[in-house]
Amino acid sequence: MTTTDHPIARPVIELLGDWFPLRDELCDVRSQDHLSPAENEKVHDLLTALVDIADDIVGHLVPDHATRCQITGRPPC
Repeated sequence: MTTTDHPIARPVIELLGDWFPLRDELCDVRSQDHLSPAENEKVHDLLTALVDIADDIVGHLVPDHATRCQITGRPPC
C-alpha cells in the first residue's frame, strides 16, 4: 500500500515520517548500558522533539477542545 492509498491524512503521514526515525534513534541511545552527559542531553532533546511531533499529530486528529472532551469523557470547560 502506498502512502497515497493510506486512509491517514497526508499531514499526519508526514509527521509520522518525522517521528519514526527520531523514535528509532532514541531507542538506540537508550539501549546503551551507560550514558554520557552528552548522550543524556541527546535523550532529552529527542524526547522533546518526539513530544512536539506527537502534539502536532494529536492536533490533526483532535482539532478542538470539544472533541477532546468527547474523547476523554470530561465535561467541556
